[in-house]
Amino acid sequence: MKLNLLFFFFLIINSFPAIAQEILDSSPLPIVVINTQGQIILDDPRIQARMGIITNEDGNRNLLSDPFNEYDGRISIEIRGSSSQLFPKKGYGLETQMPDGSNRNVSLLGMPKENDWILHGPFSDKSLLRNHLAFSLGAKLGQYTPRTRLVELILNEDYQGIYLLMEKIKRDDDRVDIEKLSPTTLSTDSLSGGYIIKLDKGTGSGAWQGWNSQAGSFFQYDYPDSEDINAAQEVYIQSYVDSMEEALFSPLYQDSEIGYRKFLDEASFINFILINELSKNVDGYRLSTFFHKERGGKLKAGPIWDYNLAFGNANYCSGSGTFGWGLNFNQFCPGDGANINNYWDRLLTDPAFGKAVGERWADLREGSFHTDSIMSLIDNFQLQMDDAVERNFDRWPILGTWIWPNVEVAASYPGEIQYLKDWIRDRLDWMDQNMPFISKQVLGVYSRPSISVYPNPFENEINLNVTSTISDELILEVLDLRGKVVRELEIIRESGFTLIYQWDGKSSNGTDPGSGIYLYRLRKGEILIENGKLIRK
Repeated sequence: MKLNLLFFFFLIINSFPAIAQEILDSSPLPIVVINTQGQIILDDPRIQARMGIITNEDGNRNLLSDPFNEYDGRISIEIRGSSSQLFPKKGYGLETQMPDGSNRNVSLLGMPKENDWILHGPFSDKSLLRNHLAFSLGAKLGQYTPRTRLVELILNEDYQGIYLLMEKIKRDDDRVDIEKLSPTTLSTDSLSGGYIIKLDKGTGSGAWQGWNSQAGSFFQYDYPDSEDINAAQEVYIQSYVDSMEEALFSPLYQDSEIGYRKFLDEASFINFILINELSKNVDGYRLSTFFHKERGGKLKAGPIWDYNLAFGNANYCSGSGTFGWGLNFNQFCPGDGANINNYWDRLLTDPAFGKAVGERWADLREGSFHTDSIMSLIDNFQLQMDDAVERNFDRWPILGTWIWPNVEVAASYPGEIQYLKDWIRDRLDWMDQNMPFISKQVLGVYSRPSISVYPNPFENEINLNVTSTISDELILEVLDLRGKVVRELEIIRESGFTLIYQWDGKSSNGTDPGSGIYLYRLRKGEILIENGKLIRK
């Protein structure tokens, strides 16, 4: 059903007529100008084009009449992305090139020299900021995160709006700083690194080129890619991941010398959990999920990638809720074709790991993840964009219009920003209150109760499935929007259980309160475990 609705939406959104608009004269953001000289940009292969970038470092506005002073030269370019390709505002991958077509490593807008770049065009993310915000926060975690810069794009004399010029994930001294492997690298010492592997969709170059690990995860080769990796390198990285999984799922997995810590970089996995949980990234842990390994080093989680459906911008699989752990995706969407592997739950059964997650969260909340700090970031981004926002939505007049997979639809850009800010505040508050569930100070993630609801919306009856692996005394409540309890069920079990509770839409006294929006709440005493929305037709 979700795919049918998505297809229907894409048909509608791509039927929007092109909007004629006067090209901007000046901008507070750098201006990127691309000319394909009449060629159509394809998904594959790349085509040749020219690109120029205008930027003034003195704080003055960038004038379209200014000369190209940041870059002026040849590029190759293609459409990139998966589902986002079907939006009218496209994303692009590009390579800066010498006149003969060879790689040209250049510094763009203060980012280190390289030749592979991304132009991300936020469309369904009407804040225009979700990826920019996630990468900015990720950079504060102390490990490599792709750098990003806000720009305005003109393509073939057609204004395209606000884009994010960003680094592509790539092996490089200034990006993923791992050792270089060549197809001829065979020596035992060199085979241990470096590698980049990922869990992702089966789209793009090298899709489905990889292997199934012993624990059932399909890893794709990213570096070396499937065309360059040799047999000895394949054997090494596959064997290393298998050894890590054996240690992680062994009875002695918590042992500091022979357990998972021998193979896995704990700090990077903790950081990865916290940025994905803060943003409640519906794709987190299962898609666009990268890992890398240095020569002689351990497997690290990251870099982070793809957060346009995060921060409350996904109306499926509990992506919109400020409550609940993103780690519970498999319970929210058990039938999804790309579920989260079992690494994360297993790690969180280790009390020391859970405690470290809680302590790291507490430290971040005093600094980079402090509510005021995040709100200030968003405010600064808005100031940088200034009048470019109005131009973007003149070009793409979608404010007040539902775009897949929006949750809330604001009538104005300030309304979109307010929704983003309110969502983040509520998410931070929920994580502060419930972090003991991760740190195991109260209840471990592996054993914590969970709830799933279906069908939702419903007409006459809805199932609320409560699952716990330990003895629990829980309260499940249905409330109206004023917070009044409509129905309450006390759950007491002496051992693990799954309870399917069917609510017939009636209150405790047997009356029928009628159709509308209701709330469910699962709690253990005064501790909120999970809550959410029920819609009765």
